[in-house]
Amino acid sequence: MSKKVVIIAHLVFWFLTISMNLLPITTISDIIKVQQWLYSTLIDTSFCIISFYIFYSFITPRLILKKKALLFVIFFIIYITGFSYITTVASCQLYEYILPEPLKLPVFSQFYISILSYHITYILLGIMARIAIDWFVSSQKQKEIEKQNIASELALLRSQINPHFLFNTLNNLNSFVYREPETTYFGINKLSDILKYMIYDASTDKVFLDNEISYINNFIALQKLRIKDPDYIQFDIEGNTKDILISPMLLIPFVENAFKHGRKNVDGIGISINLKKIEDNLIFIVSNYILNSESVTNGNKNGGFGLKNIKRRLDLLYPDEYSLEIFKEIDKFIVKLTLKLQKNKNI
Repeated sequence: MSKKVVIIAHLVFWFLTISMNLLPITTISDIIKVQQWLYSTLIDTSFCIISFYIFYSFITPRLILKKKALLFVIFFIIYITGFSYITTVASCQLYEYILPEPLKLPVFSQFYISILSYHITYILLGIMARIAIDWFVSSQKQKEIEKQNIASELALLRSQINPHFLFNTLNNLNSFVYREPETTYFGINKLSDILKYMIYDASTDKVFLDNEISYINNFIALQKLRIKDPDYIQFDIEGNTKDILISPMLLIPFVENAFKHGRKNVDGIGISINLKKIEDNLIFIVSNYILNSESVTNGNKNGGFGLKNIKRRLDLLYPDEYSLEIFKEIDKFIVKLTLKLQKNKNI
């Protein structure tokens, strides 16, 4: 909360307080009594403002917020009895010199109790206001710290995707340099598009789903360079994906795992990727054949991207807005991710 907002809030509070105290003037027809009410209200409020800010600015942060209860109680008793007495005497003197006609004041003890109650009210308001503002500021700082921590963690989790993929891709391209230069040229272009996406688009919080799909297609194109069967990979897209936003590089780990752990010696489709846009939901299903002896549910095998890390990213980016199902069917490994999507508000 900025100082400007706090100052405006204080000005509004005192304006409303004084206005409410002066409200009875509207029902008084005698000009002398109106002046008496006006001056007495301003005098009493001025002393209460002093009490308010002594406890708001000094006592609350130094004693209450630091949990020095005994010191606070001692100071409060001394202050409230002593200052109330001083302001009672001062008010009587000011009424005598300022008011056009003297007020008929109650006996001193009754007037003192009345002043005492005013001070207690404004002291409590000052304490509550300071505690509320400090709590709000502390809460905002904590949210900012959590936001920075989440951003750092997401950056770390995202960076874990890149090295393994780049290492394998460069090894694949290296094998084509001399015997198939055209394939190498094709692969370098695809890798260039992928790196461009990683460096520029993936550094933002959200990207268009179509761009993420293009990234997956480029990834698949590079993987096909080392697979003989062109029908080994199937990627189907259903529904309108235009103007949909998604967190960058969120889907690729599932595809990457499928290639890493997928069994290669199968007839027909070895890896099936299906992306469906249904109303406000994105359904992303990846399935691949695996060896019966291979377990991939824990991820992180031989340097692969761990499914635990993927789930952690989803928890940070889509809390309570996703479901992730991971299961095996005989010799197939299937991942189904359902996300609640967001549309670009600027479009």
